[in-house]
Amino acid sequence: MPKRETLSRIIFLIGGTYIIFYAALLLIHTVALFSRLGLTNAGTILAAGLTLGFFVWAGRRVYHLSYSQFLIALLVMLLLAVLSGIIAGYFLDLSWDGRDYQQKAIRELASGWNPIYITIQPEEIYRSAWLNHYPKGPWLSAASIYMLAKDIEYGKTFNQLLIWAVFFIGSAYFLTYPQLQPWKVFLISFFLAANPVSTSQFLSYYVDGQVSSMIILLIIILLLALRRDDSVLRLTLVAATIVALNVKFTGTAYSLMVLFVFFPLSWYVKRSFSTLRSVWMAIVVGALLGGLLVGYNPYVSNMLRNGHPFYPIFGSSQFNHEFVIREQAPPDFREMSRLEKLGLSVFSRSQITIGTDNVHPKNPLSVQRSEIAAFVWPDVRLGGWGPLFGALVLLSAISILILAIAARQAGLAVIGFTGAMLAITLVNNEPWWARYSPQLWLIPTAVLVGLWVTNKKGLEAAGFLIAALMLVNMALVAGPYLAINYMENREVRSTMEKLAQSGESIDLYYGSFEAVGMRLKEKGIAYRWAEHLEELPCPVNLEPWVYYSPSGCTP
Repeated sequence: MPKRETLSRIIFLIGGTYIIFYAALLLIHTVALFSRLGLTNAGTILAAGLTLGFFVWAGRRVYHLSYSQFLIALLVMLLLAVLSGIIAGYFLDLSWDGRDYQQKAIRELASGWNPIYITIQPEEIYRSAWLNHYPKGPWLSAASIYMLAKDIEYGKTFNQLLIWAVFFIGSAYFLTYPQLQPWKVFLISFFLAANPVSTSQFLSYYVDGQVSSMIILLIIILLLALRRDDSVLRLTLVAATIVALNVKFTGTAYSLMVLFVFFPLSWYVKRSFSTLRSVWMAIVVGALLGGLLVGYNPYVSNMLRNGHPFYPIFGSSQFNHEFVIREQAPPDFREMSRLEKLGLSVFSRSQITIGTDNVHPKNPLSVQRSEIAAFVWPDVRLGGWGPLFGALVLLSAISILILAIAARQAGLAVIGFTGAMLAITLVNNEPWWARYSPQLWLIPTAVLVGLWVTNKKGLEAAGFLIAALMLVNMALVAGPYLAINYMENREVRSTMEKLAQSGESIDLYYGSFEAVGMRLKEKGIAYRWAEHLEELPCPVNLEPWVYYSPSGCTP
């Protein structure tokens, strides 16, 4: 087997193993929930054992790796998993949603909540509606790790594992293009893995980063299936489909559209049912397991009880689509079409938007200090793909026109892919919100691939320009997010250590962030809960939007 193909299979195995582990956790814990056993460490250990068995079977029996190749792959896979866990465990989740309903759901599952049979009350509270009716993939996987590690922060490990999966599986796919030198292969895969939505959320319990990773993974695995077909790839496709359908409603809709488009596309490419049968069957099996078994709650239960699988976003008069968007969108968006809102967001200043009355386009190549500051949070609304994304879109559009003239076949492929991504994006009523449309980042990446596979010097130079702009844009997103999270975590941990060592009780106001109170209890810090901030005699900031007063302090 050629060295390039062997490397492709090795790194596909590493990335695919992370997806297999995720899917195994969901399947085993879902069966346990149906059996009224609840989540257990035994189920998590069983999933890990089955995943290791998959790795051995795939590496030795299917790919016939040598002992040295197999051991290196195993070591890399385990080391990256451990490193991801260490990073996840160190960084406290200081995000809004993460400390609100996301960690609430994870703790409830770890404490014995069985969403198949038990509805959290009262349902009139938005958090209860989210917990009862939203997809539970990220919560189940995070609760599994939390129960083993005894620290909820470790549950964020899967955010990083999926990023690594995109990098490895992306590299495995692009290695099948002999026109791409290895360094280009790994750079393109890095662009996909470290996309703005994934890198701006991986230290929190926001799940849009996982949606972004899973959409990319599903697309890459399907494209790779058109180039080669083996049992490892098919099983990974089943696992990816299961996970993709159970991360978030937006991810479910996008993933179903990707799968739907693949059927006619694959027939157009192969024109052979016997060749495609196994891949199509893998998709069907993954969709059935993901939608009807793992996704029984929410999709089937929502349909049976409330008349819509995506309840309460659709089919509810209280916590519907308008409720989610009402306070988040700029007021001048209310009269715009979804295409107008998307275009304005792409070419506007990166900002949170809450409290913003009007939105105006900016110079696409300009970067304001406020834009960099915005990316300290995991939920930038307008321009959330990065301060230079508008410039990337313009450069990509020009490059597509050049490709269509200079390299017609590559140009048509990029045009088709771009059209598909835009069509999928515009299914969403609010595509302007970056974390709801992470797949837009794939467009400049696809253009870059199209420019580089032609092996024409002029087009290659244009590709270098796009690559440089993407690197700067990614740095402007990830840089402030990592820096501020590191500094805030260091400060919060230092404060908690001092409070724990003092042994004194404090007055604490955390609003809706019950997770902060649970965190302090786990650290052995006694506190008296204050319902209102005004009850604290001398409030001191502990975390974003969380305050405490030392015992016995005077105003």
